[in-house]
Amino acid sequence: MNTVSIMKHEKRIHELEQIIRQLPLNDALHTVFEEFSLKKEAVAKRAFMPVEYLYRYINKSVIPELDNLVKLLLAMDIPFRLSDALLYTAGYVLRSNDRDVMYSVLLENHKAVGGVIEANEMIEEYNRTAGKQVIPLFKLK
Repeated sequence: MNTVSIMKHEKRIHELEQIIRQLPLNDALHTVFEEFSLKKEAVAKRAFMPVEYLYRYINKSVIPELDNLVKLLLAMDIPFRLSDALLYTAGYVLRSNDRDVMYSVLLENHKAVGGVIEANEMIEEYNRTAGKQVIPLFKLK
């Protein structure tokens, strides 16, 4: 990518971030799925959640629990700024507790993390180091 392409991409991400923060979560999710040409079935599979959950979030304005939303955002593989905007739209603010810091690290580094299974491995390692379960694992159904 050349400098002009990068600037156009970053400008579009900024525009999307501003749009998402003004929409209800279902519309914001729909916007991101359209913008990135994401397939709902494929994202649900990568998020280890029934596709029906995803349709509820998009079509029925159901707000997912934080862990389900983070799994979904990891599976969507979108820039952190958009993940953060979607969290905000859902009413979540990541704080400085262990779980929220881990979620932030996972989302900010989603390309390096890989996916939900790898995220669980990182959480397990963190819990092992702490000597107790500090952060609950994602459910892999």
